[in-house]
Amino acid sequence: MLERLTKTSFAEQLNSKFQLFVEADTAVEVELVEVEQRRSTPKQDQFSVVFRAPASVPPRQGVYKMKHDSMGEFEIFLVPYLREQDAIYFEAFFNRLL
Repeated sequence: MLERLTKTSFAEQLNSKFQLFVEADTAVEVELVEVEQRRSTPKQDQFSVVFRAPASVPPRQGVYKMKHDSMGEFEIFLVPYLREQDAIYFEAFFNRLL
């Protein structure tokens, strides 16, 4: 499953909507707003993704279930890092050995 969560697969969905499950049966709509290449080497791929969520989402880091029309369902570790009046931003880092 993790092999399909690549920088390219996220970049293809930039600015699209995902469902973020804040509880097992409660999802909120979030938007993928950034996909950023991080320092990579021939043996290691690093990138990050940022989701914009409604400000009402609790700012908790942890593993969240997500769902997307094209990418399907997956779990991802998200960390809240910025709160604005109307939004909270969550970031996930990927670090893969090639």
